[in-house]
Amino acid sequence: MIRRAVLGDIEAMRELATEAKEAPHWLEADYRALVEVGVSGVAEIEGVLAGFICGRVLLPGLEAELESIVVAKKYRRQGVGKALSDWLLHAIAAKEVRLEVRESNAAARSMYRAMGFEDVGLRRGYYSQPVEDAILMLRTDVSR
Repeated sequence: MIRRAVLGDIEAMRELATEAKEAPHWLEADYRALVEVGVSGVAEIEGVLAGFICGRVLLPGLEAELESIVVAKKYRRQGVGKALSDWLLHAIAAKEVRLEVRESNAAARSMYRAMGFEDVGLRRGYYSQPVEDAILMLRTDVSR
């Protein structure tokens, strides 16, 4: 089940992100802002947090950004990431959605491409721990 994230989810979201080396490791205040002001959702399976997604609207109805998506290792390759992404795309209702993804994260890049995102650029040294380039991706036909 996918639902909108609430403040009570933040601790579990941070724990899940800590377990995923490719995920950004933000401060509690960062999660709080994305839950309160952004658009964040969680996937629950049998009462367990299986994953979460955070996004923010940049220009209402026009442009948004997918900030982070994390799926617990146990639930990967079971459609949780796609379900979370579909939920976010519907919730933000923007014409364009942008994201950055670690260059080495082939699984995520493949999922995003399957969802209609295209590579549009590169940010050198964007990520830390470890330092790595980010691939910029964009989806312009969010209605499909």
